[in-house]
Amino acid sequence: MNKIYYKIIERFARLFHNSNFYSFFSFIFTLFVVVFCYSSYLTNDDVAILMDIRSGYPTSFMSISLGRILSLFYLKVNYNVPWYSIFFIVVNIVSLILVFRYISLLKIKSYQFLTIILIILLTYIQFILKLGYTNTAFFGGIAAIANLWIYLSQNKPRSVPIIIYGLIFTISYLVS
Repeated sequence: MNKIYYKIIERFARLFHNSNFYSFFSFIFTLFVVVFCYSSYLTNDDVAILMDIRSGYPTSFMSISLGRILSLFYLKVNYNVPWYSIFFIVVNIVSLILVFRYISLLKIKSYQFLTIILIILLTYIQFILKLGYTNTAFFGGIAAIANLWIYLSQNKPRSVPIIIYGLIFTISYLVS
């Protein structure tokens, strides 16, 4: 019986070494959490930021440029679409994909891999259920730095991925 469980864990861990799978899984998992669970903002600061953005005022806790871009979406595209929440959810999805990419590059045993995946998913659920600029900035920054570190440790790093990871880190910095 233990051999069957071990084979299941091993196959599941192998799935997460495929970038298409963990990207698709990140999107579907997030969609499932957003659709079937109640999501709210983490602090009153997030509500204050949202009110500033929706009314077109400069934000006090977030980058002025990012706040202005989100404000333009509210004022020019559609006021009723929750652009602030969508932005945080998209940043969290990209961060989760990057975290899965980082974990898939680690040389660890299957049961350790599965344990790390479960811990990250449980933490990630909290980031989606309690949207906040602090959580989003933390998760995005850690994911970008971890992937940049792995990428720079390779023999021949190219500039395009370094720029992409740098942009993701910059976005996480702009959020906080």
